Formats: sequence, structure tokens, C-alpha cells
Amino acid sequence: MTASSAGGRPTSLQGVACAPGRAAGRTLRWPRDGARVAPEAGPHSATRTLEAALARVAEELDRRHARLGGHGEDERGLVEVQQALLSDPAFAGQARALVERGAPAAVAIEAATDHAVATLLGPGDPTLAARCADVRLLGERLLRALEGGVETAPLPDRPVILVCADLAPDELLELLGPSSAATRRVRAVLLARGGPLTHLAILARGRGVPVVGGLAGLPERLEDGRGALVDGDRGRVVLDPDAAACRAFLAARPHPPPPAARRLNVLATIDLPEEAPLARALGATGIGLLRTDRLLRDGDAPGVEEQARRYALALRCFPGTTVVIRTFDAAVPGPDPALGPRGVRWLRLAPERSRDQVRALCMAAARVPETRLCLLLPMVSAAEEVALAREEVRRCWTADGPAPAVGAMVETPAAALEVERLLDVAELLVIGSNDLLQLTVGASREDPRVADRLDPDHPALWRLLRQVAAAGRARGRPVLLCGALAADLDRLARVAALDLAGVGVGLADLRRVARILTSPGVDTAPRGS
Repeated sequence: MTASSAGGRPTSLQGVACAPGRAAGRTLRWPRDGARVAPEAGPHSATRTLEAALARVAEELDRRHARLGGHGEDERGLVEVQQALLSDPAFAGQARALVERGAPAAVAIEAATDHAVATLLGPGDPTLAARCADVRLLGERLLRALEGGVETAPLPDRPVILVCADLAPDELLELLGPSSAATRRVRAVLLARGGPLTHLAILARGRGVPVVGGLAGLPERLEDGRGALVDGDRGRVVLDPDAAACRAFLAARPHPPPPAARRLNVLATIDLPEEAPLARALGATGIGLLRTDRLLRDGDAPGVEEQARRYALALRCFPGTTVVIRTFDAAVPGPDPALGPRGVRWLRLAPERSRDQVRALCMAAARVPETRLCLLLPMVSAAEEVALAREEVRRCWTADGPAPAVGAMVETPAAALEVERLLDVAELLVIGSNDLLQLTVGASREDPRVADRLDPDHPALWRLLRQVAAAGRARGRPVLLCGALAADLDRLARVAALDLAGVGVGLADLRRVARILTSPGVDTAPRGS
């Protein structure tokens, strides 16, 4: 039986496990079909088609914003960014000028998008560069509007299993809306593409939405309304389940992972300082990774004082511990964003903006002396990069007492292999398992065609993990692990055997990981100087 055959015996599909969890519901292909922009004959048809697409997207964004009301800060912010871009005369004006010179509407939209991206990349400012993704998403919306693909109706009231060729992370946020997990209408997502380490998968795990990828051709073959059982832990989907299949699915319980041989500190990985109180309420013993990319890319980057105020919020939540805050890491679109300008490289490429962030972090640390701050440098590949950052911290630190610690992320094989030299200058190491895996095996975590190469049991990955963990123990420096591996229940016993100082996991994973790796009293405070 093929996936296009409705009814009959249950059909099992094996895909790629992207985000854990189990869900049942009816399938719905996305994006939903909307009214088509009818092609018009005549010399001004391209202009009319372009204006219709601009108006259609503007109306849809207005409806989304109105539905969110005063709820869903993340989702509302995404919509507002799209509205601002759409009303920017430089963007729309570029497209209009091109159609007036005879270009088809689709060509004009693509050219206007490329021009806007080039303009943002020009100054070399990381915050401006981070807006490129929003510009490209708007361009994609407009192109879909030309083809009639813009959403013109909300999701149905019943829970659905979303079936897509692919889905952008911010599109998932918009679809989830402000509802809680109990009332959420999107129960799971099935993707023709996708892998376990994509940004969509990371976001879905944080929101508790099961995702199965690698189901090539499914959106084209599958009708709406098919019953489906989704096992995001194993990457399995059952279509048209009968009563026996449903009972078995509901009765099954995930195989419990083996108990950890050692106990580890379970720390939170968060995206905004304002999430720190929730992390504490969920039982986190500290902050193992506070990403600052969203804080610095949402709208205009906050000034130094505003940054310091918000960083201090997180520090106050965990007195007596070390709070680890990662410096700006957003990549710039390009041939291979993961290997281009990002992370610690911004110290050289955008020194003023990097200096502002270091100043703000030092100000926050001085205001909350009861908490030790560690500045974490992402995408490190040489000890000299860490030494440069330490000098910047010393220049910015004017308070009494020791300056904030400086740590390094081990995300590149170079950092793992040169770990002894890193420990000469870094007071804490955080292993980023997602990037370390993709760079070790040479397979992009954003490319579904090579998702099968991202094997979390790859012997080369574990050799590097053991080497970094052993070096940290020998030097008396704490080593943490973050990324998908830190919350992989089937591998937590193996992670615990590395004898790390702790793991950093997302808010949705805190309690289930803590049930296995609870260890109050493990000290992650950097030692040494």
C-alpha cells in the first residue's frame, strides 16, 4: 500500500527522528491552498500581479497579528518584523521599479530580496546580517502569494498532523501560536526533508512538538484528513491506524534509558534572559548556556545599558553559581553559513559591536557579584581567539574583584584536538555536540540529503568527547555538554560516563533529563585563572 491509498490496513513509514514525542491526529498538508493570483494579459499585468501579491501578504500578516493579540511575544515579534519589511519603501520600491522596466513579478521579487540581503551584509554588522533570514522569508511569502500558496484561513479547530515539504522555524512558531501544549492544534510535523540537528528540530524539541523528517514525496502523495500516529523518538509514522494499532500506540511506553552510572548537574539552555526564572522553576541548577543571538537580532540591538540590565536578570536567578552567557553567534547567509562569519570571529569582523556586548556583560557581572559570570566564546578554533577575548574583558572590567571568566565552545575538531592549548586560556569548556558532529563527519545538519551521516554514535565523535572531558578533568576545569546529545535519553548513560561537570538542555527537556541525571551540589564554577 502506498501513502496515497486512503483507508485499508495501517501503513507504516520509516523516516528520520527529528524531535521526540508521540502524537495522534489527522493529516493536513501545508501550506494550504489559497486563492490564486490570476494571470492577466496586457502590458501592465506584471504590475497588477505584484501589487496583488503585496496586498495579499500584507492582509495575511495583519490577520496573524490580530489573532495573536496581546499573547505570544515570540510569534507577534516575528509577524511585526515581516510587516515592517513589507512596508519598507526600499524593498517594495525596488520590485516595482523592476516590473516597470519589464521584469516578471517573480523575477522582481527575487531581485529585490537579493538586493535587500546584499544591503544588510554590506556594513559587516552582525545584527544587520542576522536580519537576512527575515528578508528571505518575506521574499518566499511573496513568491508563494504569486502561486496562490499564501495561507488564507486559520488552522482547523481539531488537532492536526502537519505535512510539509519543509518548514522554516519562524513559520512553526507562527503556526503554534500562543496556545499551550494541551490545546495546541499542531500535534506533530511530518517533513519530506529535515534532520535531527536542524534549527527547526531544535525549536520543535523546545516546544514539545514531535517531528519526523526524511519522508520524501509524502506531501505530494498524502491526502488531507488521513489518520496518523507519529513516534518522533523513533522516526516512525503509521497511517490509517486501525483500532488495534491505536490501542498498541497508546499503551506503548518509551523504552526507559539505562540508569546513569554517574550523576551530573542539569543546567538550562535558554534563548533570552527572561527565561531564567522559568528555568529555575523547572529545576535547573544553573544556566549552562544563555544564547544572546535573539536578544541582539530582534529589532534594533539594545544599547549597552539595556543589554546589561537584561543580562543581570539571568544572573540574579542563580546566586552562588556560574551563569554561562554565550556571545553573539548568528551566522551570515552565504555559501556555507556554518563555516562563515559567526561566533568568536565577530571580535575581529565587528569589533565595536563585540566590544559593546563585552562591556554590557561586565556591567551586569559588577551589579550581581553574588553570581559568577562566564563569557562563552562560540566557534573557537584556536587558543589565540580566546586570549584576544580575555584581553577585551580585562579592558572592560573596572569593578573590584575578579573579572568574569572566559570559556570556549568546543564545536570544531580543531578545538577538540587542541584542547590542551585551549585550557591554557579558557576557564570553562562547553562542548556543542550539534556543530561538533556535523563538522567531524562533514555533513550539514541543515541538509536532509545527508541526515543519515549525522550518527550520534559515530566513533570519531565519542573519541573527541572523551579527549575533551579527560583534558578538563586533568586540568581541574569544568566541561559541560550541550546540544541534542545532552538530552538524548538513550545515550545519557554514555554521556554520564564521560564524567563531565554537567549538561545543558532546553526547558522542555529539563525535567525528563533531571530524572536521570540529578546531582545537586556538583560545582561548575570555573577554577584557575
